[in-house]
Amino acid sequence: MLKPGHIEGHTAYMLRSRGKKLTIVGETLASGSSVIRHPEWVVVSDTNVIIVVRTRYDLIDKYADEKSQILSYHEEIPGMGLIVRDRTLLDFFTVARVA
Repeated sequence: MLKPGHIEGHTAYMLRSRGKKLTIVGETLASGSSVIRHPEWVVVSDTNVIIVVRTRYDLIDKYADEKSQILSYHEEIPGMGLIVRDRTLLDFFTVARVA
């Protein structure tokens, strides 16, 4: 899946197995949980600010609504978990914190 903005041509990969799904979002969420809470925040390495903010909002809404796991390079180890929406607050919970 094309997930542009952070860097040119950035992609995400979705894996399915035994009815479960994991999406590897790479560096789309470049600053970890702070970007999940504030998708409008940008970092100097975001090459296209307008597109990356839109991409982050779309990705965060999609995975919070689906309650499916993501793997993000900028989260605490193991970097895999869920984006959770509690009313209007969004946060990331690693697999260890979800279990």
